[in-house]
Amino acid sequence: MRVMLMVLPTRTHVHSMAPVGWALAAAGHDVRFVGQRGSREAVSFAETGLDVLWLGGELDLARHRRLQIDGNHARQGDFRISESRPERYTDEYVRNVYEHWVDVFRWTTPDSLLDDLVRFARQWQPDLVVWDSMLYAAPIVAHALGVPHLRMTHAADQTARLGAQYRDRRASRPGRTWPPDPFVTWMSTAVGRFGADYDETLRYGLRTIDCHPAYLRYEGVDVDYLPARFVPQDTPTTIPSWVLERPSRPRVLLDLSSLPGPCVEKTSVGFFDRQVPSTAETSVGLPDRQASSTEKTSLGLPDQQAPSAAETSFGLPDRQMPSTAETSLGLPDQQEPCTAETSLGLPDRQAPGTGKTSDGLSDRRGLSPEKTSVGLSGQRGPITEESSVRLPDRQPPGTAETSLRLPNQQAPSTAKTSVGDLLDALADLDLEVIATMPANQLTSLRAIPDNVRAVDSVPMNELLASCSAIVHQGAGATISTAVVNGVPQLVIPGTTWSERCSAVAQAKRGNGLLVDLEDATPASVRAGVCRLLEEPSFRECAREVRDEMLATPTLGDLVPELERIALCH
Repeated sequence: MRVMLMVLPTRTHVHSMAPVGWALAAAGHDVRFVGQRGSREAVSFAETGLDVLWLGGELDLARHRRLQIDGNHARQGDFRISESRPERYTDEYVRNVYEHWVDVFRWTTPDSLLDDLVRFARQWQPDLVVWDSMLYAAPIVAHALGVPHLRMTHAADQTARLGAQYRDRRASRPGRTWPPDPFVTWMSTAVGRFGADYDETLRYGLRTIDCHPAYLRYEGVDVDYLPARFVPQDTPTTIPSWVLERPSRPRVLLDLSSLPGPCVEKTSVGFFDRQVPSTAETSVGLPDRQASSTEKTSLGLPDQQAPSAAETSFGLPDRQMPSTAETSLGLPDQQEPCTAETSLGLPDRQAPGTGKTSDGLSDRRGLSPEKTSVGLSGQRGPITEESSVRLPDRQPPGTAETSLRLPNQQAPSTAKTSVGDLLDALADLDLEVIATMPANQLTSLRAIPDNVRAVDSVPMNELLASCSAIVHQGAGATISTAVVNGVPQLVIPGTTWSERCSAVAQAKRGNGLLVDLEDATPASVRAGVCRLLEEPSFRECAREVRDEMLATPTLGDLVPELERIALCH
């Protein structure tokens, strides 16, 4: 069968959907990414090895991100989709955030793009559409053609949570005048242009593929989930030899390298200050701004010129493979060179020093020490369960270095913790700390403690196989990569998508801790790391969650169900 994968063109979203494409392609199906042009992420698409077809004008990811942040009042003040405190879920909050995100989704779905997508889909005749939960052009196209469509999450399902809150608020206040549901109004108009009628599958698809831990799913949402095992991915790169070595003392990953959440135009540093474009440059709800284009795009170099529309065609439905005029990103059967130190992030790779499970995911039991604890730096003897943690009396010195704050949010003065202070707080513990941060930030540190290895990039999945704990900001892929490696997590949550909701759920499950940004000081982070390493319950729970994930059906196991949905719809 023919399958269209439709995804927001960012690295995180492309990589989250690629594994289902691999599973379907391995079963013999014709699979391709189809969507709006995103040439800045040409490399991300190329890394998947799947064919790609771009239509319409270039998606302005920077503008898209500004709409999420500043686009009316939904992300200003108290109105953020990342909100996790039930007492904040007022009528005003729910309505503002719901209406705002409908605006954001509509902005990424201009009529000109829909016309191009529907025109192509009618010629190519897909049997199934699998779509990113942030990309509502996909269900419109599928619905216009009468093709079954499945949604896929990239993190905890905030869209479903918000939809359920909006539904429940309206139902619980029958005497209050609510405006028509803006999602229903918009989608009715969108599918009506193609002669179709609205139905509720446009919200969440026939079913939703979810590769994240079960404890991240919300109760009471109108979603029929297809749970699947998470497939961790690393950017193709050389693996440093030290990553594969068994550490002599507990290894802790301090991930300062990525800004969590959806719609990030490029990798940035979550803990560091970041300039946000002015709201004066932002407007919402401009669905027709994208120029129409029916050309097929060659996805080699980002600045590569695509053939003109007069020289290209969508092709006939019975053709087998795209021609070179369409330019696919890597042939499905193409073999890449592989060395002992190179990871291509493919699902069938063998993890170093470990066994392989049925989906090619290592059980990640090989490198992690069975028992870890933290002592002071002078204690270089064997690590035992009886070793204890003592917090020093000293206060790490304050500096003018880069402060520990979230993007798009002003941190209170008490939370202005420099990265140098954070590293100093861990300096006298008997740990090996791996701190990931951009190269230009490394030079700003006044000194790097002896027990810290600071790097600008390292394959996370490979590194976590030997880690005893991780500190990060709660991005969905980071959480799930730590889960499949059985690593306890300390989350200082971001405010982009589901970070704090996920951190709360994780702390409740028992495989991690939450330290809110306003409470994130060197002492609190140090104390949290020490708890993760010293209290066996975190390690035991992390292994339980890992085993639950490894027992979940693989995406390959789900292929027969996807085939059944396509044939029986």
